Amino acid sequence: DALVWMTKTFIKQKNYTDAESIIEYSKTLVKLRKKQIKDIRIVESYYFYNTGQIKFAAEALQEALPYIKKKKEKNYYRYLLAQLTSSDSPQNAYDIYKELYKRAKDEKVSYNALEKMYQLVESQKVGKEDTSEIFHGFQKFSKSKIVGDQALYTLANLSLQNGDTVKAIKNLEKALSYNFSFPDQKAKALAKLGDISYDQFLYKQAFKNYDSAVVLIKTDTILKQNLSAKTNALKNIIVQQDIASQQDSLLYLSHLTREELAQYIKDLNKTERKTKRRNDAIIGDDATYVSTGLGNNSNFNNSPDQFTTKGQWYFYNVDSRTKGFNEFKLTWGERPYINDW
Repeated sequence: DALVWMTKTFIKQKNYTDAESIIEYSKTLVKLRKKQIKDIRIVESYYFYNTGQIKFAAEALQEALPYIKKKKEKNYYRYLLAQLTSSDSPQNAYDIYKELYKRAKDEKVSYNALEKMYQLVESQKVGKEDTSEIFHGFQKFSKSKIVGDQALYTLANLSLQNGDTVKAIKNLEKALSYNFSFPDQKAKALAKLGDISYDQFLYKQAFKNYDSAVVLIKTDTILKQNLSAKTNALKNIIVQQDIASQQDSLLYLSHLTREELAQYIKDLNKTERKTKRRNDAIIGDDATYVSTGLGNNSNFNNSPDQFTTKGQWYFYNVDSRTKGFNEFKLTWGERPYINDW
């Protein structure tokens, strides 16, 4: 064990000469236990990988596998072996991934293996015989509470490849609704929604999606830099769009007759009332009470007891508050509690 840890230390320090010497000495030892043989082969693979000798790294790891008894550990190293062989032997790597996808009990390992299968098929390094099985695999994982958001993101990409933008948006929005989703994965989904909106010339929506994605990405990555650049560029476009829209509206109204203008205002008020009723219905059947201000509203006495089941104020309605909170997160992502966010 001491020799193995010493070798790892030398590799971390990039002292490959001493690391190689210890490995060669360890291989001369006799009466080694199976675990010790396994550890020596694994550290040798680690040495070859760090020195850029990928083929030898794969061979050393392959020699270690027969000495690994625990299935979870064995699956982990088989996954690494597939990664090491994916360039020189893509079909061999694909076969390993396929077995892991079907047999691994760990849902993350199984899903990641499926992702690798998909990548190899897409890169045309292997045949497309299993395309249908891979697609159904992603559909199955889309219901998972562990990797469902990732599966939906991949399904969205597949829909975009097939020209089905509506389905892609539906999958991305569903992925964003999953509470277990990690911030980086949510950011990817928001960025993809932003790209779709941008391609459709919906610049305001694209800006919102990009901006929310930037907030979710904590580290200064290339993706965050690119998204920040897009939001800054879109700000100027949106300002010009608003100006143009306002001017167009004024020009349109200026050419109306008195009767046409009256009808336009009447129709506009009617549309606004419909929108308000629809929004009230979304909040819930119970939320019929609307406060128009605290100062002059005689109905408001700051007591939750005054609200009945059919006249419950929004902030005393748990269902309404929860729905509003989730809708806010879906639209804006995780926002820090600061001014001017």
